[in-house]
Amino acid sequence: MVVNAEKIGDGLTVKTENDNRITKVGEKVITGGKVYLRPILKKDITFLNEWKNDEETYQFLGGGFMPTSIDQQEKWMESMIDTTGSNKRFIICDNGNKPVGMVGLYSINWVHRTCEIGVYIGDKNSKGNGYGKEACMLIEQFAREYLNLRKIKLYVVYENDAATHLWKNLGYQEIGQFKDERFIKEDRGLYTDLLRQFRDDDHKVHVVSPREKRLNKPTEFVNEQNVQFLRVKIGNITKTNIVEKGISTLRIESLFLKAIRKYLNDIKFDLVIYSTPPITFERNNENNKEVYFVIAGSGTEFNKLKKYFEISQPINAQLFAQLPKEDYEVLANSSDAGLIFLDKRFTIPNFPSRLLSYMQASMPVLAATDTNTDIGQVIEHGEFGLWCMSNDVEEFNKKVQQLCDKELRQRMGENARNYLEENYTAKHSYEIIMNHFN
Repeated sequence: MVVNAEKIGDGLTVKTENDNRITKVGEKVITGGKVYLRPILKKDITFLNEWKNDEETYQFLGGGFMPTSIDQQEKWMESMIDTTGSNKRFIICDNGNKPVGMVGLYSINWVHRTCEIGVYIGDKNSKGNGYGKEACMLIEQFAREYLNLRKIKLYVVYENDAATHLWKNLGYQEIGQFKDERFIKEDRGLYTDLLRQFRDDDHKVHVVSPREKRLNKPTEFVNEQNVQFLRVKIGNITKTNIVEKGISTLRIESLFLKAIRKYLNDIKFDLVIYSTPPITFERNNENNKEVYFVIAGSGTEFNKLKKYFEISQPINAQLFAQLPKEDYEVLANSSDAGLIFLDKRFTIPNFPSRLLSYMQASMPVLAATDTNTDIGQVIEHGEFGLWCMSNDVEEFNKKVQQLCDKELRQRMGENARNYLEENYTAKHSYEIIMNHFN
């Protein structure tokens, strides 16, 4: 679905977050508070081509993601550089002169004084800093005060929550929707693959998922790709302070129940599947120089780990915040062994989907968990890893030492891949579930 939105107003005054309007409009730059806009230069082709070939960046833009060679990019550069016609594109630079994205006015109609607007942040490390928002404010003001345009419109893919949130915050009003306008590649993962298997075998599938308040979208019940989605508006639990996160977390259950009773009350479910809850990490031996620990995620213990890393500065470990799925898979494929930790106090069996990423990468697995989950039994039975109790640090260190054996890791890694293909395909999981109903 593609949403059409517009913003109308003559003489509109737009201010940046720092309460600065355009401080300079010259031949070369449009300067604001956090960023400035400059025309595209031929030398920009290198990073523009890099951004163009980033699927995560381009999947919701223009015609969508399509791998582009540097030769193809060169053919487009002349038109991208030209600002004398109906399109005016600018590079967004931060105050350190680093290019971080692009913003532009498109399809300018000089008679009716209208245009389209588009923006993206290509530099991943610069996302979430408000650069895109300020760039839009600057170019809006430029369009009205220097080009005498009165109406700005845009098209945004409905599934692009971040963009929808941005445009609504900037005052754009939705005026219509195009149904089935864009092909969006389906996400891959343990639960999505399994649910698609049910859908493709003509079962009625319903998915209930949270939608945070900051996205400015209501609770809604929609059909997408023959799956019924109930997206429940909840409070903010990410990118917020600890108080709001705590209150929002406590209210999730009541909000979910209220929405389910309203939209799904008349439906009898034969099967309910729920995803694994967040997991935490136990402390590891920091003096083992034969191994290097890489921890990535944004679970409940991240701040504790971050503080530990800042104080102790371990030489054999590195901490990352949550990584994009593609980057996480690259990390997994570059590692020698995968770790799984579950709190010893867990009383409900958990089976983290992370295990499948390790197995897919042909990696041995070391699990330190509670006794209520059978993940340790599965790992040891399949001979693709080792297990110990999560509160037994001494035993954990012994297992780590065992995995320093390269031949053992290689043998267990091969077993992991074979076990995955024999037991954990979406088709196989689906057949196991359906056998209980036959």
